[in-house]
Amino acid sequence: MALWSHGLPLPPVLSFVLHQGPEAWNVSTAFEDLFELPDDIAADLLPFLPKFHHALLDLSRSDPASEESDTQLRMVRHLMKLARERQLLRYFRRLAESLVEQVPDSLLGRLLLYALHADSELDARQIYRSLTTNPELEKRAMSVAEKLKAEGRMEGNLPGNLPRPRGRALDWENPNSGRISWTKTDRSGNPGNHASKADAASVKAAICESGSSSRRC
Repeated sequence: MALWSHGLPLPPVLSFVLHQGPEAWNVSTAFEDLFELPDDIAADLLPFLPKFHHALLDLSRSDPASEESDTQLRMVRHLMKLARERQLLRYFRRLAESLVEQVPDSLLGRLLLYALHADSELDARQIYRSLTTNPELEKRAMSVAEKLKAEGRMEGNLPGNLPRPRGRALDWENPNSGRISWTKTDRSGNPGNHASKADAASVKAAICESGSSSRRC
């Protein structure tokens, strides 16, 4: 009883690193290895350092097709991997080969948002053209974009009815070209890091909303 009165025992805390950088992850996954300790006192300090290993998913070395059995998670991992390689149109062409029922609307919306955030040079019309081999999926992509706008989760329009993301400082150049230029801002409104750091958590949330395996949510 005394333990519970002090908020104990603690729930398990699992550390996980999703690496999307251009180079392979080459740092130890053991937390204590990240410290540089003076030789003369290292032995005295080491017992007091937190000791744990974190799980690691290195997208630069991963092969979603062979490593991921869950169809929707495989789509997400492919998207994040090809976003880093600036091969997003290749991704959507591959997505067009999928069965339509494998891509629920909630996930499709997140995939579109992530792609536009991840590449400021991406042309909205190109995304639609990359899906033309799957007319039903192409039609649903347009419909999902319109629904997101109607729900107030997105504002404005891009050519082809693809709305722009809300919560970003957008610089519209040649609005009829179908191309967007945007800058991510921090809480104070200052320009921040570029869109390659788009929030992966929102993509995972879409999978959970769509009814994918609950053990992964």
